[in-house]
Amino acid sequence: MGMVLTEGEISTFQECVRRDLLTYVSYPSFKGATRCFAYPQFLVEDETLTLLEDSAFPDNGCLPMVTSRTTPHELLGMFGNVVVMRVNDEHPGRNRNYPESEASRFNSIIDPYFAKGASSVEFMPLSRHSLSGSLVQVLDIQEIIDLTHAQAQPVHVRSVASLPQTKLVVVSQGKLGARKYYGPFEATCVEGATVQLQASNSYDLRIGVFDESEFDFSIDLVDDLGNMVAQYISAEELDAHVAASDNIFDWITDKDLLDALGRISRSGETPLTKGQMRALKSEIASCLDEDAKIALIPERRERMLGLLGTYESWSTLPESVRDSAIENADPQQLAEYVLSNEHFRSFYDKVLESDQVRQRVEKEKAQYAAEAAEAQAAAKQAQESLSHVQDELKRFDDELDLRRKRFEEEMSSHVKIAQEERDKLVEEVHALKEQKDSLECGKESVQRQIGELVSSFSNEEVLMGRVLESAALKQVVSAVGGLSGSKHVSADEGYLSATSSVAPRLSEEDGSDPGALLSKLDDLIGSSYGRDIAKNDLANVLICLTQGYITALAGLPGTGKTSLVNILAEVLGLKNAASKRFVEVPVEKGWTSYKDFIGYYNPFSESLEKSNPVAFDALSLLNAECEQGVADGDAAPYLFLLDEANLSSIEHYWSPFLRACDSFRDGSFEISLGGNHSFKVPSYLRFIATVNFDHTTEELSPRFLDRSWVVTLDPQALDLDDLGNPLPPFNHKDASAYSYQALQAAFGPRSNALLSVELEAKLKEVVELCARHRYPVSPRSQKMMLSYACTAASVMDCSSAQTQYAPVDYAIAQKVLPVLSGTEERLGALLEELSLVSNLPLTKARVDHMLEAGEDSGYYQYFA
Repeated sequence: MGMVLTEGEISTFQECVRRDLLTYVSYPSFKGATRCFAYPQFLVEDETLTLLEDSAFPDNGCLPMVTSRTTPHELLGMFGNVVVMRVNDEHPGRNRNYPESEASRFNSIIDPYFAKGASSVEFMPLSRHSLSGSLVQVLDIQEIIDLTHAQAQPVHVRSVASLPQTKLVVVSQGKLGARKYYGPFEATCVEGATVQLQASNSYDLRIGVFDESEFDFSIDLVDDLGNMVAQYISAEELDAHVAASDNIFDWITDKDLLDALGRISRSGETPLTKGQMRALKSEIASCLDEDAKIALIPERRERMLGLLGTYESWSTLPESVRDSAIENADPQQLAEYVLSNEHFRSFYDKVLESDQVRQRVEKEKAQYAAEAAEAQAAAKQAQESLSHVQDELKRFDDELDLRRKRFEEEMSSHVKIAQEERDKLVEEVHALKEQKDSLECGKESVQRQIGELVSSFSNEEVLMGRVLESAALKQVVSAVGGLSGSKHVSADEGYLSATSSVAPRLSEEDGSDPGALLSKLDDLIGSSYGRDIAKNDLANVLICLTQGYITALAGLPGTGKTSLVNILAEVLGLKNAASKRFVEVPVEKGWTSYKDFIGYYNPFSESLEKSNPVAFDALSLLNAECEQGVADGDAAPYLFLLDEANLSSIEHYWSPFLRACDSFRDGSFEISLGGNHSFKVPSYLRFIATVNFDHTTEELSPRFLDRSWVVTLDPQALDLDDLGNPLPPFNHKDASAYSYQALQAAFGPRSNALLSVELEAKLKEVVELCARHRYPVSPRSQKMMLSYACTAASVMDCSSAQTQYAPVDYAIAQKVLPVLSGTEERLGALLEELSLVSNLPLTKARVDHMLEAGEDSGYYQYFA
């Protein structure tokens, strides 16, 4: 069965994913180009081609793509203009230039150095695809030559884009619609648009001449302007025409026949005797193809006998005469003799006596006339092409002028904004100068007062009065301390409540089956709290909480950040009535140090001040457990909730714990409260911070983000049908707590686990992409992501196409994206490429949100 062109048409992008597409590719040649443009035209399935509609790649049948780690010019050298393309990404990126300046709705990316199937788009040269053996390319050459016999000189195709890529070709001669096809040939590209033709050994070095109308199968491949780039016919149909045709010409040369004649001859003597000559003629008539090493069809045997006859006549001359004629003949003298007035007419008449010569002369004259007419037509076509190029050049100049004007307008706007900012800064400098002058005046006043105070101390009676005032002030401060918002206690009293705390009742669960534990917690949350949390999302929070020292929950107000933390504390048994292991600390505006968060030692009252009694008492309890030597396996984790954590700068009031983010697994550490007082903090303490982002909150610093996980909660729609159905309550007050050791076994780091090759490659792809755009991922974050992914791969559901890279997807969305912020010029290209990384749906959704949120301002950030 030969090539078939089906009538059914492909009209949607999804029908083209992971299938072979016969495609023309345009490569821009201007300096700095970073994209190429693919125009897929036929779907390839075995020997069936199906036409693609433009709607498959809306709106103009084109798929633009960014060239990663290479340039369009280098891609052209690798693959050429005609390729077999495969699209591996089911969800192509959005073209940000659509529809204002480009009619292509989608955008993608190609990296030729990725493994097969890893790049969003892949190219294969047509010459390396099996289709190159099923199709025969029709070459339109510039020369008008006689192709009925062998040609030693190469020919030239119309353009480099039309260079042959199939195993066999035919050459067209004549006008479109009435052309003759000569072939089949094997074509070798020599240089530029130059091609050397050779007859194929598969057809015994013979070619046929056919009318183009004889072929039922014929397809055209066009460029972006609709001009034909390449035409193809069926190889099987051509084979059938060659076998049935009588119009066949032999392309074997006399030299090849003489070589075969030498192989047939059994004598190496020269000249041959008459007996040897007769024997050789008989040998030619009966010789087998295998001996001559060519196909000895009757016509070739006759040509060999004719060549042998020429050799026989020549060999009868004496050797001295042959040598003299060859060595002494002067071509110039012979030409002058023949062309002289007295000899030309006799030579001319003698030659024309032969009907064969006369017919050949007439034929040559007719051919020259036809060639002249075709040359005139070609010149006219060239003039039309030149006119078209001039029109395109004018259009390009007009577009360049328009872009130059737009650029000048934009620069003028930027200059105006810069001038306004400069004027504003000048005003600020002026105000600061006035403030400085005011402070200088105040400084002089303070210096005068200090001088007066020093003078007063020189009087002994005045000095004694100052001492008495100081003692009285100390008593007042001590009394006021008992009435203020902070509570003061003696150093010993600060630990009394902690030592009398009841040890928690621990669950027998040891964490050896993480999947079962995850399912149990998921069922409990769904049945008793009605919270619809995907199992992978729950696994993500538990892994972040177990492996990280602090986890930040981000999201719009009302997305359930605080309630989720309370639910987790209850189902983990941390809110047991007898021994609570969970505290909620509402962060207040204006906290500047850990003294506001916990408390401090007051040297005036010689007591510990509880700035925040809830946090102070919790840390007192943990300090007592450290003093008593409580082991990790005997303890339940202790969870702090920092609610509205970024109302004040986390990096300031949480600074002692920030320093411990890298070392908390090594054992307990100490927090100084002042004087000789401190708290010991065990390794099983964890923090969860809920954060919002508006004008009342502080930004999260890069230093904090590098050490934390950022889990973003999206708004959830309520199921109104379930609002009237009460859920069975969970008795968290009597629930046993899961031990710290059990949670570590289930969701903690895997010391001997290895990440799969696919997950590691996907993680490496994103890390290298960030590094190329000068947003390197820190070594700390890379280690955290690798540890996270190793655990998540054994806990999460990765069975579907949507979740196969879920461990890496969550890690990137929660460690890489939150630290990204910058202008469109600085960050835009990285976000575009991150959006095109395949099979990371969560990362893509977060990146697309960043691009959309920053589209108007030109500034991109995660917390927008």
